Amino acid sequence: MTTITAEAAPLFYLGAHQPHWLWTARFPLFVSHRQLARRARLRPATCRWALDSGGFTELSLHGRWITTAAEYAEAATNYAEHLGMLPHLRHRVARPAIGRAGRPRPPNRPVRPAGTAGGGDRSMTNPDRSHLRTALDLAAGGVPPLPLRAGKVPFGNCRGCANGTCGGRPNMKTPGPCQCPAPCHAWAAATLDPHVLTSPAWAPAWRHAAAVAYHPGGAGLTVIDLDNEEAVAWARATLPATRTVPTTRGEHWLYLGVMQSVNAVRPGVDIKSLMSYARWRGPGTGTITDLPAAVRALADKPTTVRPAQAARPAVTPPAGGGECRHRTPAYLERGIAMAEQRITDAQSAVHTTVYRTFLAVLAAHGRCGCLTDAHITRLFTAAQAKGESPRHCTDAWANARTRLGL
Repeated sequence: MTTITAEAAPLFYLGAHQPHWLWTARFPLFVSHRQLARRARLRPATCRWALDSGGFTELSLHGRWITTAAEYAEAATNYAEHLGMLPHLRHRVARPAIGRAGRPRPPNRPVRPAGTAGGGDRSMTNPDRSHLRTALDLAAGGVPPLPLRAGKVPFGNCRGCANGTCGGRPNMKTPGPCQCPAPCHAWAAATLDPHVLTSPAWAPAWRHAAAVAYHPGGAGLTVIDLDNEEAVAWARATLPATRTVPTTRGEHWLYLGVMQSVNAVRPGVDIKSLMSYARWRGPGTGTITDLPAAVRALADKPTTVRPAQAARPAVTPPAGGGECRHRTPAYLERGIAMAEQRITDAQSAVHTTVYRTFLAVLAAHGRCGCLTDAHITRLFTAAQAKGESPRHCTDAWANARTRLGL
């Protein structure tokens, strides 16, 4: 009978789902780099421990490794210096993933760790902070980024900035005093400052981010958003070749130069530059060229709507006090909130959606005088966050009033 000495006995490590066990346990632990990387401060561990790279979780979530070997080695060195007692690492091995029956797994089917239903932390949309790393890379290259939430739209304003009560940021169309540290005000929050991007105020947004966007105008760019195959065919026949980025339904064409952002300049074609945002879908291919006159001409084409008025139209309360006689204040507030959400959720035909939403609001409350400047500002702010210019907002509002005979 073979006797196993204490020196030769197997050593078991307990998988710890929380790294703070390192400072209380008296037995060996197995801790994930993905969890440790979230800790702002590290101190010497009280037990022997081993490091798990979290590589299989990355494969299950993204179909590829997000953390590079150099980044992982740097992190492991940092852990060894601050935590100590790190005799083992689980290394990432660059070998083909093997599926059933020993056959190589297709590249579009990521490896899923055994014993997990979906892999990774489901409590956050982006637990490994890959979107933040993308944003920092963009900022380093002179492209101001911002996070997008589920639905691929900017995060909503904080309570202090809700309903435009803060006055807006200094870089908005109407400059305001807002210095909110959170990513409020959609495109206007995009920044090149890595300290802002990695600040605690932005951390919740990055943890729950579904995608990354950028402010084209802030990078000196104009993006032609082609939303379908017909629009792409039109661009190839009409516009000079430039760098292109494939999207879900069409393409983004990037040009050097800035201009006013205009939606729906023709079917399936939006222009995103100043006071707008575009979703980051990669660097694209091709040589970027200067913004052509043909694109600028699209924004200068006469429209069928009435000319913009000098000031935003206001709803004039009727004589007799102006209270809404057929709706309660709660109903009005709920209607305005639903109108804002309808505009925010628009994925295409934004200009049409804005006009129809304005029409619906005015149809319900345009004659009774219950609408205030604050309500109208909320609607205009929601529309401009989707790329609508102040002129288009004013035109849409004026046309809706005309349609209803107001």
